Amino acid sequence: MHPNIIRLTDVLEVSGLLVLIMEFVEGMSLKQMVRRDGPFEVELAYTIISQVCLGLDAAHRVGVIHRDVKPQNILITKVYGVKIVDLGLARHLGGKSISQTGIIMGTPDYMSPEQVRGKSVEARSDIYSLGVVMYEMFTGKLPFTGSTSVAILLAHLRQPPESPMRVRPDLPPWISYMILKAMAKRASQRFSKTTELLNYFEKSMAEAKLEKKTGKRDTKRAKEKVAPAPEVKSSLQDRRASRKKLRVASTVLVASIVILTIVAVIALQTQLESSRRVQAIISSAEEHEKQRNYQEAYDVYIDGTRELPGSIPLYLRAGLAYIQYLSQQHPLSLVLSLLAILVLLLTPLFLIQRRLRR
Repeated sequence: MHPNIIRLTDVLEVSGLLVLIMEFVEGMSLKQMVRRDGPFEVELAYTIISQVCLGLDAAHRVGVIHRDVKPQNILITKVYGVKIVDLGLARHLGGKSISQTGIIMGTPDYMSPEQVRGKSVEARSDIYSLGVVMYEMFTGKLPFTGSTSVAILLAHLRQPPESPMRVRPDLPPWISYMILKAMAKRASQRFSKTTELLNYFEKSMAEAKLEKKTGKRDTKRAKEKVAPAPEVKSSLQDRRASRKKLRVASTVLVASIVILTIVAVIALQTQLESSRRVQAIISSAEEHEKQRNYQEAYDVYIDGTRELPGSIPLYLRAGLAYIQYLSQQHPLSLVLSLLAILVLLLTPLFLIQRRLRR
């Protein structure tokens, strides 16, 4: 049994219930510690995270993943020793996955994207959850919040976390990079093992101490640490590509409207100039319009369209006459109908513009 994993001393059955007896840990949970002390300093955070990494690595090496890594399941002793508890959701990697049934297991605030999807998970799922724990340790807040558990789960799936350096400006860039890499949406972009994360932590912390002592800075290494994690880069590229597609679609839509308008005007002018019969029908209908008898005018235009089925001006004037007739007989219904049509036309354009402003 690893010293950073809670020791199970006995298993009993009491009144049909399974009772687990574990060692007593005098101290508090990491969650209580975060709430009490606020954001952690690097040295203390390393003391705790290093032990969590070693404990999880011991479980991963024998094929067991935790599935519910969170501050509530990390107990801290009075001398800052770590005990990882609540392995109730853990399973052997070679066994049957509970996720095959489509059941989502874990805590929403710390759940990896693959857990949210109900897929089989591996050790890197625990690394994602550990990344969320580190985010909370260093910033004092969770990367994703929402009014419901579903909103939080969707954020884990789709939303890139805010850079820890924005939440806490004094945070070293390499810590921000380490957290974001651990929290990459794609498992392949995270640290492959908890020991790899720990090695990065130790090496970066040693380099930071050396830089502070000597005043010399490794420029190449510093640029690597300032760079966003792979998943953040991918997310930004996807957003730029999406905005570019929206701009192209908006441009094509506007161009199509302009072209159709020009064609309609040309066709209208051609029809007006080429058909004397059309002019005669219009003149006859206008006599009724002058007397505000729009129903008769509409009938004249409709009769004209039967005689000249390709006449665009007659169709347009028939429509106008019918609108005028409706405005006389049913003005309120006409206004409401026009407002509904206006809303239907403006809604897609509003949605496109809103997406472009994001």
